Amino acid sequence: MTTPLWVTLVVAALGFVSTVVGIVITQVMANRRELASWQRDTDREQQRWQREDQARTFEHRRTTYVEFYEALRAMMVRAYGHGLGFSDEGNELPEGWQTQAFQAAQRLEVYATPDVREKASVAYSAAWQWGHSTRHGQDDDEFYDNQEIADRAQIAVLQAIRSDLSVPGTLESFF
Repeated sequence: MTTPLWVTLVVAALGFVSTVVGIVITQVMANRRELASWQRDTDREQQRWQREDQARTFEHRRTTYVEFYEALRAMMVRAYGHGLGFSDEGNELPEGWQTQAFQAAQRLEVYATPDVREKASVAYSAAWQWGHSTRHGQDDDEFYDNQEIADRAQIAVLQAIRSDLSVPGTLESFF
């Protein structure tokens, strides 16, 4: 008793078809795994880039804040010295005495938060007004009233900067 030829061909065809189907299914599953792995790697890389961008932006913001604060302090020291008669600049401060602080305030437009930007503008304006209204050797109540306004604005911007940069501690120990 021999097996008919058609049975042998059907078994061979089924074996071939099952092998091809197995290969296709294996390849589809491998492609899915590879795509999922690639997507995880891409997501991980994008998250890393985002963290690096945030760190770089934070560093730029910190640098910009420090530059502005130092320029503001220099502007206020110059107005104070002029009002007490420590300068040789004549009755009024010379043209451009506030330029460094103004330029630093302009750089804040790129990196500062709205709160810091607003308080920096107020502090710059208060310091400018104080210096603009100060006369050489003016040592009087108006001089000290304007100084107090500028000092309060300077403290407000410093608090906003420290808050934005998440610097711990309070300012009472500084003043």
